Amino acid sequence: MSDSALNRLRDLQAAGVTFSRNKNFALFEDPSNREALSLHRYLDALAEEITEGHAQGSLGLAMKAQDVGPMQLEILRRDLGVKHTVHLHPEELVALSDRLDTREILTAYGVEVPTTGS
Repeated sequence: MSDSALNRLRDLQAAGVTFSRNKNFALFEDPSNREALSLHRYLDALAEEITEGHAQGSLGLAMKAQDVGPMQLEILRRDLGVKHTVHLHPEELVALSDRLDTREILTAYGVEVPTTGS
């Protein structure tokens, strides 16, 4: 996702927008708003996967810093037998950590979350 999608997501959240295409159909006709909605759903799904895996006791996390580009977060769910690799920019990792209890879980598994997007 682009920085503009994350910025737009923050703007929409600050405005109190409900992230439902059905409730705000006209709003999400704008491509930048659709991209923000997509990012919102993606981060929510990742947070849910992390918190559920942690609650089940079947979570494994590993962060790999890249020399160039976004960071690589590996999410292992032993209960489901799957491993996902997601690529997140530092600002997106911060946005992810702001959902549910994700920051505490990431920290408990040794993933360093920046305190700001910079």
